[in-house]
This record gives sequence, structure tokens and C-alpha cells, in this order.
Amino acid sequence: SSINLSVKAVLGEENTFNGISYARTGKTITASVTATEDIFMDDIPSFIIKVGDQEIELPFEKQSVKTIFFSKKIEDTDSNGSVSYNEETCIKNIEKLKDSSGNPLIKKPSKTVDGKITIDTELPTVPSIEILTSGAEGGKYKTSVEFEINSDSNSLTEYSLDGGAKWNQYVSTVTVNKSSYITARAKDYAGNFSEAADVIYLDIKNGFPNYFIECTTPDGNYKTNDKISFTVNLNEDVIIPENCSATLDFTCSDGNTRTATIKTEAGTKNTIEFEYVEEAEDVSYNLTNLKKNVTVNLTGIKDTYGFTQ
Repeated sequence: SSINLSVKAVLGEENTFNGISYARTGKTITASVTATEDIFMDDIPSFIIKVGDQEIELPFEKQSVKTIFFSKKIEDTDSNGSVSYNEETCIKNIEKLKDSSGNPLIKKPSKTVDGKITIDTELPTVPSIEILTSGAEGGKYKTSVEFEINSDSNSLTEYSLDGGAKWNQYVSTVTVNKSSYITARAKDYAGNFSEAADVIYLDIKNGFPNYFIECTTPDGNYKTNDKISFTVNLNEDVIIPENCSATLDFTCSDGNTRTATIKTEAGTKNTIEFEYVEEAEDVSYNLTNLKKNVTVNLTGIKDTYGFTQ
């Protein structure tokens, strides 16, 4: 009674490329032996495949009359490479397989067969992330950031914008327009994932900080050389340069507009002080309502991302 042989990997369509199945750790490789008549076993056989110089034994799994099945889950210690088997020597204890009359199975000619399977238990190299957009000091960026991922994976690369909670397939340059924690990983044909790349925080902002203005001087009458003070309160730091020319215009109760000059020294601040020295002999101010009639010109001042007013 002659026999037919076959070897396959229990994987899934996503692990087959160009007709080759790729098996990673935990996946199963199976083999089957089918005869033209019922098979009777005097002993338990096994099936031998070769990966490079290593022989891997697929233990007996079950029998279905004329067919015997063998299977083995891939382990980390198994050799990596293409699977093959020799039709003459692949069945261990083949002499114990007989037909109903006690005759041994007829062996196939001695020929090495490509099993169309590649065992791959190694993790891909961690991909690298390249930031293409120039940022302000401290990794702060205006409006958007572009980045690319470099990977030597033979299958696909994925990236995450939330530190690895959700993954997206990488195709080409990615543009991000809000603050994100980016990382990347590679996946090979076998489905092995690399470790994730170190997370990079992209601190992205889309405009100058919000602010409000308050007058710190009470209502009342003001004479020559009396000072009227204002504070601009920002929700984030800004950088005030040396010799800053920022001004604050306000409309007075006499209907005229006056200009206060900046008093805050150069540096990184989140409040800016302005002051006006009264020139008239006697002016009455309703400063509570001045907030509606104030215009601040933050000339030369930038936030830490590079935005101006």
C-alpha cells in the first residue's frame, strides 16, 4: 500500500505571503500520512521535518482510518528557517505501519520536499522614529508635526499616538496636529511584534496663550504724575525680550486714549505689568469699566512655542 505525504502550518491567511506560510512561537505545524488502504499501527510513529541542520519531531496526534496526523507547536528553542522533509526518512517507525494483511507501507522515493513553511520565532528589530519638523526649545511644536518611521521589518510597521493603547498601520509620513505620545513597532510575516520604540512626547500647540487684562488701580481722581497700573494675565508662559516695546492703550473717562508702557523685565513670565503716568492736572477715572476699552499690543513677545499675539 503506497502513501501520500503533506505538511502544513496551522496559521491563518495573514501569515501566508507569496505561497509561503510563516510560523511563530505558539503556532502549530501539522503533517499527514495517507495510504490507499486502512493503516494499522504496531507502534506510535512521528514525523520528522528539518530546519537547516536541526530535526524537529512532530508527535502523533490522531488517526482517521487511512490517514495519520502529526502536529507540534513551535517553541522559542526551535531553529528558524525553511521547513523541508525527506519522503524516505520523514516517518519515524514507518516499519510499524502496515495494511490489513500485515504488509508494510511502500516507501516513497528518496526526495527532499520543500514544506512551503518558514519558522520564525525571532522578534523584529525595534523601528526608529524620525521627527521631520523643527520645534522650539524643549520639544515644543507649533500647529503640527511630521514624522517618519524607519523599519527593516519584512511585513508591516505600526505606530501609536497614545503611547501604545491603539495602533495604526504605517504607510508614509504621519502628520500630527495635537499633543501626542508617539511610538512604533514592527511586525514580520510570522506575526512576531518587535518591542515598542521609546515613547516620544510631541508637545503641540495651535496658537498664542489666552489672557485677560485687569486694572489694579482703583476708580477715582488722578493728578499729574499719578500712576495707573494694568496686569495682563496669561494662561501659559511667554518670553519677554530685552527692550520690549509692548504697549497697552486704554480709553479714559474724558474720552481720550492713553498708552501704558511695559514695566515687566525680560524673561519667561505669565503676567505682564503695564503702567501709565498721568500728565493732566485732574482727571476722573472709572477704571472698573476700562476693561472693555483696553487694547494690548504684545509686540516682540512670543510664547514658548514661538507663537505671537
